[in-house]
Amino acid sequence: MIYFFILGHTPALSIAEILTVLKNKIKKILAVSPEALILCLDKVDPEKLEEKFGGVIKIGEIFKIFEERDFFKLSLDFWLKNLPLEKKKIYFGFSIYELENKIPPEFIRFIFDLGLRIKKKLKEKNISSRFVTSQKRALSSLIVRKNHLLERGQEFIILKNKKVFLGKTLVTQKFEDYEFRDFARPCRPIEKGMLPPKVAKIMINLVDLPPEAVILDPFSGAGTILGEAMILGYQNLIGSDLSAEALKRTKRNLDWLSKSYNLKKVNLKIFLSPAEKLSQKLAPLIDGIVTEPYLGPLKWKEKEIEKIIKNLIKFYAAFLPEFKKILRPRGKIVIIFPFFQGKETHPLLLQEQIKKNGFKIKELFPQEIKEKKFFSLGPNKGILYGRPQQKIWREILVLEKEV
Repeated sequence: MIYFFILGHTPALSIAEILTVLKNKIKKILAVSPEALILCLDKVDPEKLEEKFGGVIKIGEIFKIFEERDFFKLSLDFWLKNLPLEKKKIYFGFSIYELENKIPPEFIRFIFDLGLRIKKKLKEKNISSRFVTSQKRALSSLIVRKNHLLERGQEFIILKNKKVFLGKTLVTQKFEDYEFRDFARPCRPIEKGMLPPKVAKIMINLVDLPPEAVILDPFSGAGTILGEAMILGYQNLIGSDLSAEALKRTKRNLDWLSKSYNLKKVNLKIFLSPAEKLSQKLAPLIDGIVTEPYLGPLKWKEKEIEKIIKNLIKFYAAFLPEFKKILRPRGKIVIIFPFFQGKETHPLLLQEQIKKNGFKIKELFPQEIKEKKFFSLGPNKGILYGRPQQKIWREILVLEKEV
């Protein structure tokens, strides 16, 4: 079967997550762009995938692939056959995504006019309908969910390169769930810098371990990573931090999350420890480490950056040997490094320390994706995540312990 995945605002991160989670089901990559990934897969359950993914906006099925000239010739009856005509009132809309070049304005106008013609045809058949539109060529998941488009009708997805891939949306991301987990939690120390729950979930998926694996977050902070691991069904979790106050926040947030989502009880251990002394508290039985360490001061000046980076390199170099001691053979780390954005960019270059401590950076992408013009990696060959206005971006890497 052919499925499409509409990507989040950091395409490389979304693609890495999809390829990792679906690695045993992928038969072929059919198309990829900053907006979408189309895969030939063994049959999957889109509802379960939506619950699993953190970086995917929509999932759906491709049911026709056309040459462009043939797409323009489709009759109105074709479109009506793909609508739930048994509904009392049909809600439908179109979303257009780029696969290669920019979508020509005349193509967008054709689709809008097509929607009006479909609505008119339905009216002639005495079928009530609503043509859902937006100012953009693609409907947001917010619009799709608030209009109950999937329950009351159909969102047609059009993905275009030299061909036209026509599909229908099966599930959309539950954005309201992530907002709830982010903003409603009892402890939200924004002054410390907050890891979004979506990103935490993606990181856990990138560690690529079974639910019974032992996962550690040695900089537990507000418990975001541990909380998303609980939601994903991980049963053996460990959190530590240098700060007793941080551990209180972790415990409070995890208790709140467990009650809010009625989660099953997990084997959870939380203790006080600096990351550079973890081997004094833990045996080498950890399968994976998923963490965001201290990324440096949130506010900084260009003249300070050299000293900040020097201190951070020393800080990271102190705990990487401990990670090696407590990880099982072939154990994995998903970790964030800071990437400073000022008048110039200032990366934290740690490849030497990674290699020195017996780790290698895991390749997350096949060559056919790395060759795409839109694709690029960070200074340590990780994935950059951030917003234009942010002064500190995140570089996310997956490391593997070498035997």
